[in-house]
Amino acid sequence: MDKPKVNPSATAELLIHSELEENCTGWDGNTIFRFTNGQVWQQDTTQKRSLFLCCPDVRLWRVGSFFYLDVVGARDPLRVRRIQ
Repeated sequence: MDKPKVNPSATAELLIHSELEENCTGWDGNTIFRFTNGQVWQQDTTQKRSLFLCCPDVRLWRVGSFFYLDVVGARDPLRVRRIQ
């Protein structure tokens, strides 16, 4: 998976490569993502998407002061914040 295409002047740093504990049915503006490594992240935008992926691989990137979640099988990275 490529680095998120968020801001071409910002440097993207890969922080985590993990997978989700559960199937991913998309996101609705408030979605919580539980990683198999124990971390919990929440969507930080109002973006919505419907999809179905079985415990997908995920990559977490830091771009500047923001964090972006790449879900393998989804098109665009999603801005998130850590809650646990």
